[in-house]
Amino acid sequence: MIQSEYAGLDAYLTYMAVKMHFSKNNYDYFKYNGKTTTKPESFLKRRDKFFFEKIERKYKDEELVKYFVANFLDDPKGWSGTIASNKGSDAYTEWKKSISGLSYHLRTQFTMLSEYGNDIYVSDNGNHPLLLKMFMRNQVSIETLICINVIMKFFGYWNTQMEFDPIWEDTYAKIKAYRPFFKQYAMIDKQKIMELYQKFFLDNLQK
Repeated sequence: MIQSEYAGLDAYLTYMAVKMHFSKNNYDYFKYNGKTTTKPESFLKRRDKFFFEKIERKYKDEELVKYFVANFLDDPKGWSGTIASNKGSDAYTEWKKSISGLSYHLRTQFTMLSEYGNDIYVSDNGNHPLLLKMFMRNQVSIETLICINVIMKFFGYWNTQMEFDPIWEDTYAKIKAYRPFFKQYAMIDKQKIMELYQKFFLDNLQK
């Protein structure tokens, strides 16, 4: 990334690209390589420039992208003041832990989920499956949902069963937006996910 002549502008442009990726169906961060039509002039007119200057002093280039991804996952509203605060830093720290410790995290989550059996995916008459309810209660992470779907391919089934359900629609939109970033940063492949799922979920079902 070429350094901008305006302090905070690089952070702002990255912020806008990630925000649009998470909030607009017609923008894909990866398709457009993080480029948007946002002009520097719009940044110079903002009253919150200080927040972006603060973020940019601490994070650069790819780490800026990760920082904003973590924060939009934590709070889709993505107010700049919150992102620049300790709350924003904490969200990034927790996200980094979930990514760096993903294998251990999945082992723990798969073991816990095995106590509930295979019915965790089932949606009866459009009702929320147990697995989705557990996600909504923060018992299951978005990373776990993405990884299990790599094996079980249940998102399509949920889309059919819960068509027009606003909670699932919002959740799935968030998953779709996050998934390409997760694939880029998680450093885990399908084979490893399958090994963990077999050992800590399927094998536990048979005990």
